[in-house]
Amino acid sequence: MGYADRGRWWQGLQREDSPGEQFRPIGNCPADNVSWYDAVAYCRWASARLGFEVRLPSEAEWQQAATGGQRGNTHPWGSDWREGCANTWEGRLSRTTAAGLYPAGASGQGVLDLAGNVWEWCLNAYDDPHRTQVGTDARRVVRGGSWNYFRDRARCATRNDYDPGGRGSGLGLRLVCVSPILKR
Repeated sequence: MGYADRGRWWQGLQREDSPGEQFRPIGNCPADNVSWYDAVAYCRWASARLGFEVRLPSEAEWQQAATGGQRGNTHPWGSDWREGCANTWEGRLSRTTAAGLYPAGASGQGVLDLAGNVWEWCLNAYDDPHRTQVGTDARRVVRGGSWNYFRDRARCATRNDYDPGGRGSGLGLRLVCVSPILKR
């Protein structure tokens, strides 16, 4: 990803000497052990490669994807917990799983893995959800729960915070692809 390029992708961000080592380095498993800084730098790199903006979701965007705007949706699939819909502590797998392994847990819009597997970084600061500036060291929002947390942390309304430099085997990301506007 150009991790060694200290200037181009990392402007305004803190950078470790090396990327976090993946807990399960398998292509179809979610990226984990990723700091918020790593995720933002990756989004910058991917945007340049793809020719359109790729970024972390805001917390409001993540919430909309998880609930579809349905206030009664405690979980992406509905109001009640159902076994077999998410990779959480109760499943006793003790690791991340392949993306899409829990199709019954899809949101109403068909978005997969919004509950369990890995906490997902959001763009905004935890204490001020309207603040999305990159050049700050404010604690950042993570959503969705993780394989190493109980199911109550995988509810749509649950929010957690981490230091933007924090990494862990249950901490990853989800991307938003911003639709490019065609110029005529």
